[in-house]
Amino acid sequence: MSGGRFPVVLVGLDAQEALASFGPDAGARLQLTGQVSQIEQVLPVLREGRADLVMVEQPLLVEPGASAVMQAIQDAWHTPVVLLVDGTAVSPLDRAPGPCAISPVSVADAGGGGAHLAVMTLQIERHAFLRDTLPAEVAAAVPGVVLALLRHCLPASAGMVASHDGGGGWVLAWQAGGDAVLQALALLDALQCPLSVARHHSVRLEPRAGLAIGQAAFARIDSLLNPALGAMAYTQGRGPLAVHMPALAQRHAAQRAAAEALARELAQPRTLSLAYQPVMSLDEDGTVVAVDAQLRWPTEAAGGLTARGWAHVAEEAGLRDALDDWVLREACGFAARLRRGGQGVPVSVPIRNSQLMSSAFVDLVAHALSESALPPDQLELVFHESAMLVMQDHREVVSGLHALGVRLVLDDMGAALSSIPMLSLPVIHGVRVDATLVQAMEHDVASARIVNAMVTLAHNLGLAVVAKGVGSPAQIEALQAGGCLLGLGDWLAPALPPAQVSAWLRQSAGASRADRLH
Repeated sequence: MSGGRFPVVLVGLDAQEALASFGPDAGARLQLTGQVSQIEQVLPVLREGRADLVMVEQPLLVEPGASAVMQAIQDAWHTPVVLLVDGTAVSPLDRAPGPCAISPVSVADAGGGGAHLAVMTLQIERHAFLRDTLPAEVAAAVPGVVLALLRHCLPASAGMVASHDGGGGWVLAWQAGGDAVLQALALLDALQCPLSVARHHSVRLEPRAGLAIGQAAFARIDSLLNPALGAMAYTQGRGPLAVHMPALAQRHAAQRAAAEALARELAQPRTLSLAYQPVMSLDEDGTVVAVDAQLRWPTEAAGGLTARGWAHVAEEAGLRDALDDWVLREACGFAARLRRGGQGVPVSVPIRNSQLMSSAFVDLVAHALSESALPPDQLELVFHESAMLVMQDHREVVSGLHALGVRLVLDDMGAALSSIPMLSLPVIHGVRVDATLVQAMEHDVASARIVNAMVTLAHNLGLAVVAKGVGSPAQIEALQAGGCLLGLGDWLAPALPPAQVSAWLRQSAGASRADRLH
């Protein structure tokens, strides 16, 4: 591993974030050859021979089947797996006293010249077995042989220092450039081989390790020790090496803060809210035919989280079901209040595929309607076309929703081929045309023809059609030419907070589209 670039595939991690944690010059050694979001997706990359090293982000380690995939990686391709973790598995009070006995020397004390300080906690899994089965004098010689091998694997300029707890635990510290991860893998690779301890005695050690890396100008061994121990805790049954990543630790800390903020908001909403975007006719009158409920995430502890980031936080914290229930009840309550004020229009609520898989979802919808006194035909449940297989496997849920009288609307029609067979289902009441196709209509004849064909097909089946992402007069003209009567988009009307919707509806009543846009 000393020369050239090392082909690496990242699983569930941003490349820039990974390289930043390994040092500014790590990119010169780690050659990114693949980047996937799920651990199962790494197998095709390895089959193509595109990687010699797999790096897996911490949240994916607990997914079903993750251990089996990692074992297959190491068995079939003999490829090392490095776990990228935030190092929080072990707190200072949980640290084993033996390996922590190393003196808290700084990198300057070690006497090398690397840009980074690497601290590795190492556990010899077979220590107890070797101690109990080998002759006493041979067992006593194992630590010395291990130390000599470790020193041999690192250059003298690394200035390695080591501490042994008298058992199977070690702490190593050395100075590195941008290749500390590869050096740690080289150490583990050497320790994986059978070790000749004395004449006629060869032993296997089965090591696993945690690695933490800090900048040489600021780092001390004691400050990196606990993160390294925390990283090592993740290796049990998963892989030989876990690397503590400060960037990952910061991101996970922000996500934990966001999860706490979301839990507080669900208990007592303050900045968690829904906005409502009018769905309008595309003629000059611009009649509002429905409002589309859109989630606005909390501003507290946002930390720059995107909507997808918030959704991940909700999933990881086990708050997604409670959030979905809140959205449904809040939207129904708002639509019922509009109706009581003489401005009744249906409300559209997005639903996830997993909701269609739960028989309890029908009861939740029924409760939201009953609680708000909203007529069922005033609620539209909007689902993505990827739900086709889910609906086929959970027909009792779809039938239950249909029996309630709510309207089911297919979202993003045209984004994939799966939507076409769904149009004939009697439970479908409407469709929404994918925004990408709509926005391409004014400059792409093929896109316009595709949209026109879908609109005609949906109308022939008695379905209402809404064009998403309408953004210009030219798009409206193209849609009208193809028979599409309804649209949704910021150019037509923005998403509004609840307090402004009623006033907007009053002001827009009787006003032309041109008047509303100026």
